[in-house]
Amino acid sequence: MVAQWLDSCLAIFPGPAWEALSAKVAGLPMTDANARLLQRRLFAGALETELDRQGRVLVPQTLRTWARLDTEAMVLGLQDHAEIWAPDRWDDYRHALDDPDEFARAIAGLGI
Repeated sequence: MVAQWLDSCLAIFPGPAWEALSAKVAGLPMTDANARLLQRRLFAGALETELDRQGRVLVPQTLRTWARLDTEAMVLGLQDHAEIWAPDRWDDYRHALDDPDEFARAIAGLGI
């Protein structure tokens, strides 16, 4: 599955990871406006994709347009999915956390 994701990038999920995420989102209370927002953002723009003959993921044009993907893309592997970024957006995001103090503040509440 390819879906609109956080920070204006796309996410590619293999089937089991997508099912696990879907189950978590389905367990959120429908009376919570933020849960509904997440459901709409995640599922309304998600599309099942196929691999081409060379094993590449074919990203639909609607998602490429949303993520501002033109001729180049950055693909980042994460724990259970991959992210696809427009290079300029990735550079902006990455540079925003180049300051070690800012990075430390950003992750302070995660319990690591």
